[in-house]
Amino acid sequence: MEKAIIFLILLLTILTAPPVDVPVFNVDLDGDAFHRWDQVLSNYNVEDLESFVTLVKSISPLLQSAYDSFWTSWLFNNTDYVFGTELSAELNGVANYTGIAFKDIVEVNLIYELTAYCSILVGYDQNHVPFISHNEDYSLGTSMLRKLVTRINFQKGGATVFTGVTYAGLVGSRAVHKDGAFAIVQDQRDAGGNLSQNFASLMTGGKPIFVLIRQAGEDCDNFSCAFDFLNNTQVGSPCYLGICGTQPNEGYVITRSHYQSDIVNQTFDGTYDWYLYEGNSDLNTNPPPYDIRREVANNYMRVAEQSTWNTNSVFYFMNIYPIRKERTVWNIISVPNTSFVQVKVLECAPVYDPANQIIDCTSCSPTCNQGVCSEYQGKCSCNFGFSGDYCDVLDGYTPQPTTESTSDKDNVARGISITSIVILSVVVTILLVMIFKKSKKYDKI
Repeated sequence: MEKAIIFLILLLTILTAPPVDVPVFNVDLDGDAFHRWDQVLSNYNVEDLESFVTLVKSISPLLQSAYDSFWTSWLFNNTDYVFGTELSAELNGVANYTGIAFKDIVEVNLIYELTAYCSILVGYDQNHVPFISHNEDYSLGTSMLRKLVTRINFQKGGATVFTGVTYAGLVGSRAVHKDGAFAIVQDQRDAGGNLSQNFASLMTGGKPIFVLIRQAGEDCDNFSCAFDFLNNTQVGSPCYLGICGTQPNEGYVITRSHYQSDIVNQTFDGTYDWYLYEGNSDLNTNPPPYDIRREVANNYMRVAEQSTWNTNSVFYFMNIYPIRKERTVWNIISVPNTSFVQVKVLECAPVYDPANQIIDCTSCSPTCNQGVCSEYQGKCSCNFGFSGDYCDVLDGYTPQPTTESTSDKDNVARGISITSIVILSVVVTILLVMIFKKSKKYDKI
């Protein structure tokens, strides 16, 4: 209890940055799929999407090589199979409208299979109504993604069927809210799969995660349908799926591998287990030492009282550090029972000051081009792929260190860079030895 109170006191010193409302657009599911996203895209800067494509393509030489091999052998010619005919037509339409190559549009639409680092909170408020919340984190292109976030009302017959959150140029849904029925969010699972296994699953009918979430919103009218669909559908990559309904005890975190649900954790209204917090590690295992989010979350929530919780409490919790990070892009809070849904772009991560003083992160200097200014560091904290004092240098293949631990994929890229340097050093050494021996030979002559 004492430890929990100490954590609570520390967390109350954190200042959250002012959130920004996400633009809302309607997408007509009865209309021509090829032009379905034209109106949405007309409100965004195509250069931002092009820049994000460039970043995705430069994650690492190894990853890009795997993608190129995969496109040429199968996926590029089978988008109808992977995405379905409707979404495949939408992807073609996005490529046509933006002028970006179709292959590149497909690639960024599989971004979850590349990299993500998010969190989920599911529980019950003071009125015993289920809620769910999600922070969307990405270790690359954070600033660009903030410019591309969009909230979509997917409509049929002029009426909204469900609300989804995505990025301009991406046709799946990162989160889904369906009034009076359910809400779904997702989170990256650090264990359980790799790139080749993800590709193998896609080739045998696995659905890309954000296609799965959008399809649940389109095809399911109630919690039971959506819950079964998420549990039993083959997926393109391991993940955590959070879902809540409208009734007590309809709150779950589903731990998915490609072909099955490995763990299903349930929340229980009015009990010690009235909430679940999911970072990026299975709930039946301990997170790695560098990821303290679950410890902070549990210490905070065990002191909190369910009888005092509402959507404002949820939003505050999702904004405390380290639940919210410098690479957090946006947050959603959904309460299907009351039709409440809120989506906010989080422009700047809150920072905890060791002196227990509140810091306004919006007053930070200098101005960071592709990153955020960290008062804690006293300098720019650059997005993946950028460096320099102002985060204005595009690095290509070499990831930059941040205040958080690097992902496995970042480590792969760094390993490739180090390996290349070692190999080059060995080659240069051999050449120098050969030249030296040859010069000795001539000296004897």
